[in-house]
Amino acid sequence: MIIMILVQNAPNMEGLQVILLVVSLGGGIIAVASAGKAVKEYNKKQKELERTKISATIDNIWQQFDVFNGGEKGMNIHVKFQVNNMLNLTGACNAYFYDNNGTPLRDCNQRYCASDGQVSSGIGFSPNYTNCAYNDCVIFMPYNELHVIGQHNIKFKITLFDNSIQCLAQSDYNEFNINWQG
Repeated sequence: MIIMILVQNAPNMEGLQVILLVVSLGGGIIAVASAGKAVKEYNKKQKELERTKISATIDNIWQQFDVFNGGEKGMNIHVKFQVNNMLNLTGACNAYFYDNNGTPLRDCNQRYCASDGQVSSGIGFSPNYTNCAYNDCVIFMPYNELHVIGQHNIKFKITLFDNSIQCLAQSDYNEFNINWQG
């Protein structure tokens, strides 16, 4: 017995058609099965998923230094970004901080940090539209929460997440100098 699987492009079926032939060694066809409809449904679902795939882009990042928020001196990080297919979902725009060599800064007091202990700050967002642009999302970072004293070159990256903590977009390093005496 020989089993043959034929896959062919079937434009009238919007995708591929799969045909299974079972042939006896004597040359006669024993069975034929077609999965054209199943493949069509699969292709349709894939197209729907592609249309509803969540995505994001970071368009611009800029910094504002020596601002006060709640009595703390620090910096505002402004982020312009876009998200797609996030209606009725939530997301987060986070800044993660590194030293000059790219080593993550470690938190000391669990105030401004990620779950792994890296110094970070962020803000949540909830798009009101399927595709939404945020022209000025502001993240505040107190200088004393960077946990550095003296003159330092610090880097940060911006990361956008969806509600399942899936990374949607990440910036390159953004650098700044700080001379903090605490």
